[in-house]
Parts: sequence; C-alpha cells; structure tokens
Amino acid sequence: MFNYKYLFLVALIPVLIIFSCCVTQDKQETIKIGFMAPLSGDMAVYGQSSKGGLQLAADDINYMIDGKKVEFIFEDSKCDAKSASEVANKLINIDGVKYILGFVCSSELLSTAPNAENAKVLTIGSATTSPALQTVGKYSFAMYPLDDFEAKLNAEFIVNKLGKKNVALLLCQSDWCKGYEKPFTETVKALGGNVAIIEFNEQNAKDLKTQLTKIKETEADVLFAVQYPEAYSNLVIQTKELELNVPVYVPQVLTEDSIRTMPGLLEGYYTVRAAKPGDQTQFLNRLKAKTGLPTPEIDLTAGRSYDALIMLKSAIEKANTLDTEIVKDVLLTVKYTGITGYHEFDKDGVPANANYEVFKVVNDQFVKQAQ
Repeated sequence: MFNYKYLFLVALIPVLIIFSCCVTQDKQETIKIGFMAPLSGDMAVYGQSSKGGLQLAADDINYMIDGKKVEFIFEDSKCDAKSASEVANKLINIDGVKYILGFVCSSELLSTAPNAENAKVLTIGSATTSPALQTVGKYSFAMYPLDDFEAKLNAEFIVNKLGKKNVALLLCQSDWCKGYEKPFTETVKALGGNVAIIEFNEQNAKDLKTQLTKIKETEADVLFAVQYPEAYSNLVIQTKELELNVPVYVPQVLTEDSIRTMPGLLEGYYTVRAAKPGDQTQFLNRLKAKTGLPTPEIDLTAGRSYDALIMLKSAIEKANTLDTEIVKDVLLTVKYTGITGYHEFDKDGVPANANYEVFKVVNDQFVKQAQ
C-alpha cells in the first residue's frame, strides 16, 4: 500500500530548500553598520545629533546600499577611551560589523583603531580631529579636518589679527585637547609670539582656579582654552571670579546653545568652526524632528555623519563588494559635496582640505571676524 506520508515529505523537501535559500539570501543582503558616540552625559547633544544625521542619510537612501538593506547597531561610547574600546569589542567580535560610524571624540576612535585594524573593520569619525589619526592605520577615516589645520589658523588669528603675542594655554587631558598643543605653540613662536604658560586639567574639571591663577600671574594677554562643555562652562564663570580680564579663545564647543544657557557671560569670547557651505535650514528642521533636540549640532557631527554614510555608500557601490580591504581603497578616491561642504581624503584617510570661520560673541550673538 502506498504511504502518502512519504509523498508529503518528498513534496516538502523543495519547499524547505527554497525557504533555506531565502533565509540565507536575506542574511547576506543585510549590511550591519555599527555606530558609537556619546549618547549620554555632557557630550550627548553631539552624539544624539550625529545619530540623527546618520538616520536622515539612511532615510534618504531608503536604508539601501548596493541593493542590500542597511541595519544599524547604536552604542553609547560616552566620549571615553575605555568605554569606546569595550563598545568596539562588542560591535566587532559579537555583532560582527565590518563598518563603524559616529565617533564624536578623538579618544573613541583612537582606542578603537587597533581592534578595527586587526579585524579589518572600516571606521569613519564624524568629529574626530586628533593629528594622531594620521598614523593609526589604513581602516580609520575622519570627516572633520584635523587639529593641526585649525591650531595654525587659531594661532595666526590671535597673533596677527588680535595682536596678542603673550599667549597662555589651558588644555584638557584628552587626545582632542592635547592635539592642539604642538601645532599651535609652534605657529605662535614662528610668528614672533610667546607661549607664557601651558596648563592642563581633567576633561570634565569643575575647579580650574589653580590653573587660572597661575595663568593670571604670567600676565598673558590672551587665553587659548581647549575644553569640553562641562569644563569650559566652569572656565567661563571662574575667569570672571578671578578677574582674568583677557580675551578668551575657545575653539569648536561654543554654540548658540552656549549663549542661550549663559547669557552675557560669553561676551567677547572667540571661537572657530568649520565654514558652512550654504543654507542648512531644511536639514536643521529635519534633524530637530528626527532627534527631538531643540538645538541639535550640525557642523561638527550631524552633517558629517550624514555625509559619511553617503560617501561610504558610494565607495561600496563603486567597489561592487563589501570587502573592506577593497572598499577602504575606493573610499580614498571618493570626492563628495554634501551637507557640510566638500570632502576629499588624503592618503591617510583624513581630510585633504579645511575651511574655517572665526566668530566673536557680541551682544550674545556670533559675529563673523575678518581673517
């Protein structure tokens, strides 16, 4: 007697084979991309903005690269080298990603680079600027010009435009802050200026009075202070308390939000930021809606995360493979004009060009300065 049970099993085999192929194909058709940045703490606005910019770029490409679906794994690296190293280990060795974007702080990318290099994981930092990034390996890229570009511009502006030649430095002890020291001091000296003193503080220091008192005693005529948000907020208050009445130049972290939260206190401060390529109103409105932040940050983080994903998409599609050994070489050739302007990498995977603007706070407004 014919056993219909066997007929059912025979008929089921092709279905199982097709189902198995589809599952395998779906798995192959997904590109997992890691993201790490400070999503909590004092630097959260930068990390959340960077995340939002990446998500907007993904929206605009329909979460597809070269016909493959993009899937993000978001992690909080806290602007801290140890946390970043732990997060990178998870993304690389547990989640199995071959691409990681984000990286607001230089320490995050520098601590990730050795692991990424060994695993051939391609990383792109949105706001990482330490000159040390030039030598960390072939798989590390940076979207923002390195500190040596900007440090020289800062020094030239202070000495030549402000006419201040006795300069004091106050630097936090992080890869970002310390990256300014050598190019800035060398340029000041080359222009005939003097570095009166260099003081260091913890990254999120609450009490800077010891360092500021020493600086005041030197009779320096300008203070160049590279600090993260919490420390520079204390710097603003404590310079007033100590009556350190000299111009203060704080690169990058002064924003419209800074003025809003400290009205009147930033009067006369100088800052520098990457030049805006044009009207960013539409992108800003989209970013606000995506992140829920009233004042998200574009120039350092969100716009560069957006541009990074678009450049990565271009490199993968030109390479016609997900093999990072090939994609990294193609990425070096990608030239792109996006939210934050023109981007082109040099042979070390860092920006080949830089364009900055200097601003002074006047009546609680940023006023662009002639350079």
